[in-house]
Amino acid sequence: MILLVGIKQVADPNHPARLGPDGFAVECGDAAEVPNPFDLIALEAALRWREAGVATEVIVVSAGPPSWSEGLSTCLAMGSDRAILVELAEAPDAGTAAAILAETARQVGAAWLFTGRQGVDRDLGVTGMMAAGLLGWAQASQVVELGPPDGEGGVTLLREVDGGLESRYLHPPGVISADLRLGEPRCVTLPAILAARRKRVERLEAAALSLPFLPGCPVVARREPSPRPGGHLLRDVAELMARLRPEFTTP
Repeated sequence: MILLVGIKQVADPNHPARLGPDGFAVECGDAAEVPNPFDLIALEAALRWREAGVATEVIVVSAGPPSWSEGLSTCLAMGSDRAILVELAEAPDAGTAAAILAETARQVGAAWLFTGRQGVDRDLGVTGMMAAGLLGWAQASQVVELGPPDGEGGVTLLREVDGGLESRYLHPPGVISADLRLGEPRCVTLPAILAARRKRVERLEAAALSLPFLPGCPVVARREPSPRPGGHLLRDVAELMARLRPEFTTP
């Protein structure tokens, strides 16, 4: 069984970002590009399936500029068997990314497609769903607990919903979108990093894929978040109660 994992690169979320002078472009300064944290959680889940003996190969795929090969090297160091980079001039929108994931899943014969719940740069959270729609596969988003496939290849999982947790059973082929609580990505050791340098990242041109046309998701505007009010340092409990009492007193 082959598992495909979608990987996106984002500006380091620990680095501050701000709007540019035009009020539209986002400036990240000298922030390094790193694999999307949610996607690394999805990769960890796929690697655990392979280590449990229920998958034969884990392939990571990314669509973006040539510099994104560095992030795929990190995935190879984590334990991925293959890495594919679909070269584009810039990062694709959600529709294009979903189409590339779907077509790659078909070409490699994947039984399951793993993605992160969302990219931490745009926070759309729709790529996995759109890929499932294009493939006609079953799909579960915001997965927080995932067991190994049973004898029939299906999986029992828990996903986060507004009312708490929901249990689902999925038959393959399917798309699984990982949430934060699904697992902690493993640390990459120095020997693994050195070994990954000897592995080749396969490169494809987007023109070589038969991609359907999907309408893009244009960005209409960007704005800074509203400033938060400053905090107050209180001397004792009496002062705290004096400040709270007017808030909770019913007129």
